[in-house]
Amino acid sequence: KELRDFKTAAADFSSFIMLRPAEAGAFRNRGNAYMELTLYDKAIEDFTMAIALENDNASVYISRGDAYYNTGIYGNAARDYTSAIAISPEDDALYFRRAESYRHGKQFESAIDDYTRGIELSTESESDMADAYLVRGSVYQTLGQLGKASADYKKACSFGNGDGCGKTTRFK
Repeated sequence: KELRDFKTAAADFSSFIMLRPAEAGAFRNRGNAYMELTLYDKAIEDFTMAIALENDNASVYISRGDAYYNTGIYGNAARDYTSAIAISPEDDALYFRRAESYRHGKQFESAIDDYTRGIELSTESESDMADAYLVRGSVYQTLGQLGKASADYKKACSFGNGDGCGKTTRFK
């Protein structure tokens, strides 16, 4: 049987939920299956139920935040990432996720703050760090803070990011 049969998985979790409606994990897992099927509204409903049953699990807030993000509801995504950060404040990826939500929601100063915090906490690869500097640089550029944008593009370039190198040459 195909391991990535998410329709069957969702149906199986639905059956399980009928038997054990207070099981947060079943709602979380069905929500994950709905995410794979790009049924974001259904995923949001299930993640909301999972949170109601178990509100101290950062991964459920992240998953619901991702579902909101994928539907373009960036404010709700940022709120869920904020809840996840409250549970796991040292997880750099959460700050990057929230920064992206802020950026798409045109809350640029908040995005810069979160990119900065994510960079400070990051233990990611040079490639991931380069991407973080590149995107933060683009936010600085959007705000007209060209010196800061240039510095971030140079940092991205120093990590081997070609886009960062290309943007750096514009500021010479």
